[in-house]
Amino acid sequence: MSNTRGRTVQSIKKAMPWLHTAYRKIKYKKTKVILEEIVDILINKLQITYGDTLIVHTSLSRFQLTNALPEDVYYVLQKCVGAKGNILMPTFIPVKHLLSTEPYYAGNVPGHNGLINELFRMEPSVLCSTHPWKPIAVWGADAQELISEHHLSERAFDKHSPYYKAMALGAKIIGIGTSFQYLSFAHVIEDVHPELFPPIYTEPIDKICYSVNGEKIAARFGHILPIAQKHHSFENIRKHIDDSFAREFKYREIYFSIADSKKLYMRMLELAQQGITIYGDYKKQQGL
Repeated sequence: MSNTRGRTVQSIKKAMPWLHTAYRKIKYKKTKVILEEIVDILINKLQITYGDTLIVHTSLSRFQLTNALPEDVYYVLQKCVGAKGNILMPTFIPVKHLLSTEPYYAGNVPGHNGLINELFRMEPSVLCSTHPWKPIAVWGADAQELISEHHLSERAFDKHSPYYKAMALGAKIIGIGTSFQYLSFAHVIEDVHPELFPPIYTEPIDKICYSVNGEKIAARFGHILPIAQKHHSFENIRKHIDDSFAREFKYREIYFSIADSKKLYMRMLELAQQGITIYGDYKKQQGL
């Protein structure tokens, strides 16, 4: 598969030197697997099907593909969901890009969510949302609609975000090489229902952005307070989440995870109303 399509090692090196460095380091990773093993897990254990909308987290820190390139992982996902499906991958960037006085150009800043996600972001058929802190890369039937209002998200995961919109489509949240430890979707609750949480965001600041279509946008964005950033973890609520709609498992020391976004959202909302959140005892520590 990887010999006939996708980026070669040479094209990765030409596109972005640090990606080539990351690719070369893959050979030192822990568990060697072939692509067919990943495909079997996607279809038979994660039950990915035609028409699915997927929010995908990936990490190559625990495995090495011996017969394929990293991008073959999302090529397989694209084949699984087909022309009516959608794939969303976080491509978050350092907050300095939000705080900078320079305009933000959607899709032009490298993300820090792993090599697979970064290669996905660079694909010509993939669109990137206009958010100078928590952009997300999207491919599929509803890609334009999913990213269309992210510039309106003063809080990155609110009702305008691709995350919330994907949930409305019944998105599955999957992890390939990752557990739920730092599940990005968990932030949707705090951004849609800030009244249930202690103060965790800065005041919004003005920012000039340019969308992937070249449209100039004047918007306002906040970002999470550093002290709150240190406290959040899905592990703070994991014991309250039923495995029937959010489960994680290991295959040969490689983590995989799958969650029903709607059911997970409703359960996190119930927990937040009881004062149980991914921030643990942050409120108590802050004397709030």
